[in-house]
Amino acid sequence: MVESIKGRVILSSSDPVYSDTGSTFFKDRGYEFFTTSDDRELLRTLEDIKPDAVILDDDNIIELVGFRTYEIIKKLDRFKEIKVYILSYANPSIHIIDGWIDKGKMEDSLNYFFIHDEKVGEEIGACQPAINEDVHATNSALDSDPYSRPRNESPTGDEQDLAIHEKAKRLAHAIVSDIYLYNTDKFEHIHSEDDFYRVLKDDIERGRRLYHNKIPEGLLSRDYFEETLQDLMRHKLYTS
Repeated sequence: MVESIKGRVILSSSDPVYSDTGSTFFKDRGYEFFTTSDDRELLRTLEDIKPDAVILDDDNIIELVGFRTYEIIKKLDRFKEIKVYILSYANPSIHIIDGWIDKGKMEDSLNYFFIHDEKVGEEIGACQPAINEDVHATNSALDSDPYSRPRNESPTGDEQDLAIHEKAKRLAHAIVSDIYLYNTDKFEHIHSEDDFYRVLKDDIERGRRLYHNKIPEGLLSRDYFEETLQDLMRHKLYTS
């Protein structure tokens, strides 16, 4: 059974055909509907609009410091209740999204997920990510602690070291992603490395303190917070 969605929906697409289809569909059915032309704009508006669901055009999806748009939304606690759908011609088979909107049968797909039309769902192959039990089990294992083991076994020194590095990497990515999401409007004023550290100084210092509260300085040979921060800076200055 597919859970019906009520409330606010954002569609991120630069294609007016999909925006117009979405606008007609949702507004005719009493939803609040919003559009953004790209995923950067989408991420800037999430806090203000607080949508119940977002639909991401696969042609627009961006990657930031290792995370794609749908991963950013799903990984941040304040966005975790938002349903995420991918608008694509082919089933993306991504386990963390909530469904696939078929570009070739967009209205039918929207009916299935938002109007709870099971008959339409059967006709379009349910439009859900193709996840078999083996894939689901594998993904569940990846999402949990990769170094967990029976209680009567102790992790080796190498495994403990790897676990700490993985924790540090995940924490650094989460903090730096937050810094970006809270300051997307400021990046248009950042044109150099000096600008980057000056404009974001307060957030960087807060992020650094948070990181080192969890990962004490000197514990690891690498500072993943600084590395991830520099990845963001290089990405925004030299590839955007």
